[in-house]
Amino acid sequence: MLRLSPYLGEVIQKVAASMRIVIKIGTNSISNSKANTINFLMVETLARAISGLIDEGNEVILVTSGAVGYGVVKLGEANAKYTDKNYTPALEEKPFLSSVGQPLLMKCYIDCFSHYNKQVAQILISGTDDFTDKYAAKTILKTLENKVIPIVNENDSVYDAELKIGDNDTLSAQVAKYLKADRLFLITDIDGFYTTENGKLGSLVSYINTKHIDDYLQYAGEPGTNVSTGGMKTKLLAAKIASSVGCITHIIKNSEVDRIAEILDGASVGTKIGN
Repeated sequence: MLRLSPYLGEVIQKVAASMRIVIKIGTNSISNSKANTINFLMVETLARAISGLIDEGNEVILVTSGAVGYGVVKLGEANAKYTDKNYTPALEEKPFLSSVGQPLLMKCYIDCFSHYNKQVAQILISGTDDFTDKYAAKTILKTLENKVIPIVNENDSVYDAELKIGDNDTLSAQVAKYLKADRLFLITDIDGFYTTENGKLGSLVSYINTKHIDDYLQYAGEPGTNVSTGGMKTKLLAAKIASSVGCITHIIKNSEVDRIAEILDGASVGTKIGN
């Protein structure tokens, strides 16, 4: 279990801002595995939305997936192995794919945020110790203080199964917890959290009280593609982690990214999880 050190508790003080927001975007939204391409329009839309939130006085931390997927796309330009729709990266292959994709992913973000005169910083998390030893949180805080957007990802190019957090839903929740965020947005490729009825997709759940998260886990699905690692199960568990510091979680579809400001103002979009 992760523990917040007393020193870190003293360090984490919010600067003047309306809200501290963590936004996590998943692999399926960053890359299109069926077409073997990167969704550059999605990255541009995300950059515009985040820049707008910052211009309104908010602090935003972006947790991004997509390094492995981008690596697959890039390598597929010269190797047909990576364009095969049935290709599934082996566990030992993911560090290599990530090492290829991570710098390309950051370049994409740098280019898109530059359109809005925003500077970004890359922060790679190697494991849970980066939080318990306070260094990750201090670095993120320093970027926020300097009006730089921290872009966080797990350091998949150096894989350690024992220390690895494992998925970016959980990573974003840990960021929200240790940075005492007000809101956590989990961006996915479906409208929100759905129940299942007779083995089929049921109704969209617009609100879940954090006290009842466990009751909904039976409906939660697993990852949906060969290169993604998250699923609705990890999103519910992430919301549970974030709720420990009073952070409200929103699960929204990637097409609703430009409505985050509306959601902060009370619009009902996707699934809201909170007290």
